[in-house]
Amino acid sequence: MTRGSQTQSGKYKPLRSDSPLQFTLLRASRATPSDQMASQVSWQNAWWALVPLAMNSMLQPAGNIATFTSRTSLALRVSPIVCTADAIISLHMVVWYSSTRGMNLRSAARMWHMSRTQRLPHGHDTSPLDTASEASPLVRLAVFVIGTLLQSIKLFACEGIPWTQAWGYMFVVSFVVLETMLLLSRPVDDEKLRNFLLDHGANTPAYPEFVSGAIIILAILLHITLLAWILVFSLLAPPAWEINSDFVSLQWWQVFLMCDEQGPPCANCKIRNIECTYPPPPKRDQSPTWVIASYNSSSGNSQSPVRRPPTTPSPLSLSSSQTSNRLLELELMHRWTLRTWQGMYSLPPCRQFLQEILPREGLQHSFVLDGVLALAALDAALHTPAEDLATSRYYRRAALEYCTKASVEFRDAMNTQAITRDTLYLLSTFGCMAGYFNLAVRDEDVNGAERLSTLDRVHASFIMFIGCAQTAAINLEWLFDSPTSARLAAEEYYPRLEFLDLLDFETRTAINRMSTVNRIVRLPPTGDPAVDSEDGQGPISYDVWSYRLAVGQTKYCFAEEATGRIKGFLVSLPCMCGPEIVEGIRTREPMAMFILMYWGVLLDKCAADPWLWWAGTTGRDLVDESSQLLVRSPVFGLEDIREGVAWARRQVGLEAVLPVVEELA
Repeated sequence: MTRGSQTQSGKYKPLRSDSPLQFTLLRASRATPSDQMASQVSWQNAWWALVPLAMNSMLQPAGNIATFTSRTSLALRVSPIVCTADAIISLHMVVWYSSTRGMNLRSAARMWHMSRTQRLPHGHDTSPLDTASEASPLVRLAVFVIGTLLQSIKLFACEGIPWTQAWGYMFVVSFVVLETMLLLSRPVDDEKLRNFLLDHGANTPAYPEFVSGAIIILAILLHITLLAWILVFSLLAPPAWEINSDFVSLQWWQVFLMCDEQGPPCANCKIRNIECTYPPPPKRDQSPTWVIASYNSSSGNSQSPVRRPPTTPSPLSLSSSQTSNRLLELELMHRWTLRTWQGMYSLPPCRQFLQEILPREGLQHSFVLDGVLALAALDAALHTPAEDLATSRYYRRAALEYCTKASVEFRDAMNTQAITRDTLYLLSTFGCMAGYFNLAVRDEDVNGAERLSTLDRVHASFIMFIGCAQTAAINLEWLFDSPTSARLAAEEYYPRLEFLDLLDFETRTAINRMSTVNRIVRLPPTGDPAVDSEDGQGPISYDVWSYRLAVGQTKYCFAEEATGRIKGFLVSLPCMCGPEIVEGIRTREPMAMFILMYWGVLLDKCAADPWLWWAGTTGRDLVDESSQLLVRSPVFGLEDIREGVAWARRQVGLEAVLPVVEELA
């Protein structure tokens, strides 16, 4: 394999390379889809791993379950939930019988077994001992070791199938509990126990049968409920796992019925055999119109005017010649390993991950490799001399086309492959790469085509970063075990509020205005009487958690920027903000614009760092656009808004703006 390996200590040890250029030379040796799926457990393997466990529990001579007959008990042991409930009832019965005066644990276990085989009705033996089933514990143990234990070890050694392993654990644990009590009950003489019961009948507690019956019935109902839920989920769920940036704003049934917008017809609609509602793409003219590829087009609640890239290669970028494309990819990979990776660096572990591990993972995951090439091409386009416009457009269009390919490949990976420990951090990293791409790419005026505003690009970037955070949150343990810097950041670079005291007085005064304004400005009405005010106005932005968190995180970003402890820390804001902030950016809501204006100041400060090549003039442009909107907003009447606008524009080198006074009719 070409990817790195793990040492005995668990740390990721990447393979060394003689030259970074061979990453692209080995691109043709990418793993096939069958190779990528080789480490995944099929449902057939999982099923046949559970069958011997279930058979082992069903054939165990442990008597009847609660008050059910032997035939019914045999059928009920198919359910791991019922087996677990039966084991709990058995333990409780032994404890119950142990409370009898003079009765030890072995006698209690024997009494438990006699009661389950219906040989203890009111202290009288009514049926013969099942000697055939009890006389062969060694045979049962041998069968368990040979047929069941090996399957259990195989099942429990797998990863990414927690539910299947949970069923297996239920079968095994219940079997071990009942088998232990069967072994404890064997040395007890039935005649002595019978005489003991006759002598101490008044002190022998009768186990309440309704307790065991009620517990088993609840277990059966729980099993039926889970089966019904799984049936509904399998009928309605989209293929594989589909992560959506607006997932938190959807009802549960909407998540299962979402169109993946790859049609018409889309993959989800074809699998569910329903009519696809996704509209056909409009006819395109020959003029190239560009857009930033989205992290997940299912995040469709945002109506930002984002345009899609052309599906055919541009004659100025990717060539039809394989040799030309190979040379371009060699150049771009060389640029990535020398410079472009620095834009995503935040902590020391990032160097090895970005320079070595991530490109090698691209040999197996095409969306990673094309994402790397897209950022490298965009980096080359931004740093081409201004007078060489043709070269700049060449790299820029190559970047857009690589980004388009990466987005399609990413969506395919999300829809057709399960998220595992080995892919979670790659999927999350791609969301981060897409976020940086949206911040860095700039529209160009071609044939009079409409240009995207900076606010549109930042809005799209926020969606990408939120998708990155949501993917990482699927399993934080997997993320912390990855070769990224996530564990180090969580354990050693936790927030330190005392850093705010390191800011100068002017900056502290300016950022505190966000808190003041946040407690005054009202958001647009929501239509919910429980949230809106009595006079129909929307809630105060401070009462909306997303806005409160965004203000606090933006203020702390200034503190981290002043210390320089974590490079590019400002991207933590889009990763943490909620859907209300993203929607506020889309609708140009004043409080969201005020927060975004301060974030633009941070982004402009990043432009001074040569490593953060993606910053460019985006921060300055963002402050300009957001402040212009605030000047035309009614909230500009607040003194803190006016002072905040003036301060932000000074920080990025813009002239002060005057309020627009509309002429009265």
